[in-house]
Order: sequence, then structure tokens, then C-alpha cells
Amino acid sequence: MLGKRIKLAVEHEWDFLGSKQSYRKLGQGLPVVLLHGSMVADPWDGFEKRLAEHFEVYVPDLPGFGASDAIEGRVHDTQLFSEALAEFLKHSKLEQAPIIAFSLGAVVAVKTASGGGTLGKLILVGLPIRLESKLLDQICRMPLIARRVLATDELTRGGVLLAILKDVIGITEAKFLPKYLNLLRTTDVRAMVDTDLISEVEKLTDDNYKPDDMTPLYDTMSYALDSLIGDGSTVSKKMCVILTDGLENASHEATREIVFSKVKGLEADGWTFVYLGANQDAWSVAAAIGIGAGNTMRFDQTKTKIAFTSLASVTRCFAGSAKGQSASVFSDAKQSKKDYQ
Repeated sequence: MLGKRIKLAVEHEWDFLGSKQSYRKLGQGLPVVLLHGSMVADPWDGFEKRLAEHFEVYVPDLPGFGASDAIEGRVHDTQLFSEALAEFLKHSKLEQAPIIAFSLGAVVAVKTASGGGTLGKLILVGLPIRLESKLLDQICRMPLIARRVLATDELTRGGVLLAILKDVIGITEAKFLPKYLNLLRTTDVRAMVDTDLISEVEKLTDDNYKPDDMTPLYDTMSYALDSLIGDGSTVSKKMCVILTDGLENASHEATREIVFSKVKGLEADGWTFVYLGANQDAWSVAAAIGIGAGNTMRFDQTKTKIAFTSLASVTRCFAGSAKGQSASVFSDAKQSKKDYQ
């Protein structure tokens, strides 16, 4: 048995299909519309008040939400909501106003725009989408363990996952494929391939719930350094800062030796490397990838402000120094060598 819906207090009213609809209005200035998602109990967490310091903010409740009445005899779907939004914008003379929409509201805003109900700019937050791909549909029917194997195999990433991207976004020119493959290499794709029917998902218990804290440090450093080397920069002084709160445990391509070799090669070209590690033996980790103790700091992850303050001092000193390279940046900046704890 369904209970009676608790309606929020009405602030401003307008009529839609014979039912009373509600909206709030805050601030002064150029108009902006905020459109909620499927929950309206303070959906913006005070953001609308901050926005109202600079704009005139309109916050409508879609039919059946908040203080707005439901529409008798109508299915409350995105079609009805987009009709209501278009009518509200027309009623309030806001057809040109930008719309900031969240979740369900993002879908409604897009649907309204596609029907010509708004000509304003759309800022979409948390837009729920589904990739329409026959190949992806076929993969999603495979057993979960098989999908995990596909996601971690390099050949499959190029042959299957890239094919899905081509299917979805229409990439036809071969020259663009390496770009997307590089994105896949630096993206954890398990969230895509682990999508299951709810009936397949195991009940979480203390035994099977394991935090998935993955740190592909070597892969990240190797990819980043390759990108930086090829950026064409002519700056004579270069500092590369590595900051991590986890130890390497997830790289698939680069090894410690590869990263060590790249770091030492760039040091020979005048680069300075700095390593900041949280809650770890930062000096041994840094040494293993070619970074000296004088450029290493360990910090407590609950006190990151101290670490960043120290790093700011180091970078200012380095930028203003006549030296082109430093093996003791923390001493140069007159920072103590103590642990920041």
C-alpha cells in the first residue's frame, strides 16, 4: 500500500495541465535554471544559495516532485517532464537561460532542448547514458570471469574494446585509434565490463567485500613521461613531482626498471624529480625508481596541507634559483628532513 506523498512548501506557483506547479526563485542578476534529479529533498546541498549571490536562480519542481502536484491521468515520464519544463521556461520567459541539470533532470533538459523548448546552454551533471552497441551487448551476455579476462588482456583492449568505441562514437579513421587506445591503457575499464544483472551480483559480506585500491604507479609515470618528452617544450628548467598515497600494485605495461631508466635519462638531460609518498617508506620507493633522498618526502595522508605547503616552498625556490637542476630541493628550500606527521 502506498502512503500519502509528503509535499514540500510552495514558494511560487504556475499552472500546467490544470495542476499547480511550484518553483523557487533566489538572487538577482542574469537568470539560471537549476533542474533536480529524482530526489528533491535539498538536492543541491546549498549550491543554489551560493549561485544566487551572482545570478537570479530559478529552481522548478517537476510534476509530482517537491511541492508540485502530479498530473492526473498522465504517465510521469521524461516526455511529460520535458513538456512541463518547456512550459515553465515559456511561462517565466527563460527560453534563453542556461540550465544546470542533474541526473534525471539532465535527461529532461536534453529532451526539452531537442524539442526546441529551450535555446539556453546546458550544463549536465551526472547524465545517465547507455552505450548502444551490438558488440557490447554480446559481451555483456558473457560470464563475468570471461569479461574480466577480456578487460585485462592488451590484445583484447585493442581488438574488442576499441571496436566498441568505434561502434558507439563512429570512429572510422585509423589515425584516431591510438589516441583512444592510450586512453584505455590509463583507464580502469572494469567498471564497464563488470556491469551485471542484479540477479548476478553477490550479496556483500565481510568475507567477499574487498576495497579495490589500485595504484598503477609505473604505468602512470611511464605514460606521463612519454607525453611530457614529446610536448615540444623549450623550458630549460623542468621539475616533475610524483605524489601518491599508494604503493605500486596494478601496472600492466611498465616495470620498475623501465621507469628507473626513463627517470635517469631525463635527469641526464637536466630534469629534477621530486617524490612525495604518504604513509610509506618513501625513500626506498623513490630510490627504486631513480629519485634521490634529497628530493623525497614522506607525509601523513591526514595532513596533506603540510605536504602541499612544503611542496609550494620547494617549487618557488626551484623556480627562482639560478641552478638548473637540484638533487636536494627540500634542503635548498630550507625545509627540515623530518617526517611530516
